[in-house]
Amino acid sequence: GSKRPSHSSSSSSSPFSSSSTKVPEEEDERELVPEGGDEERRSRNGGEGGVAVYNPNESYSISVQRARLPIHEYRRDFLYLVENFQTVIVVGQTGCGKTTQIPQYLREAGWCADGKVVASTQPRRIAAREVAARVAVEMG
Repeated sequence: GSKRPSHSSSSSSSPFSSSSTKVPEEEDERELVPEGGDEERRSRNGGEGGVAVYNPNESYSISVQRARLPIHEYRRDFLYLVENFQTVIVVGQTGCGKTTQIPQYLREAGWCADGKVVASTQPRRIAAREVAARVAVEMG
């Protein structure tokens, strides 16, 4: 018969070891706020148990905030790719503007004409609501 390897503790660390720390599921729905930044914290839901956020660009107008996002410099490239290829995969760091800006770029480029809709999905309901609220604010 085959013998299973024993799980002995050794100096080599495995990503599957029992000592690895599990990140809470709700971690995806929070944004980190710098330490000591209490004066910069605010609730997205007007203080009604919302998620605390830190926006260093909050003092700027919405249009300036949008232009300062990392994805902004790729707007034309993205629209070119969408026009010329059936599938476009966008990869970027958290907070670069993928979720909030791409639907707006598509709408601004005429992709919502004739009753067409641009949809964005999120893995959790609260995340979807937060994205929808942010896009609504940005679009007026």
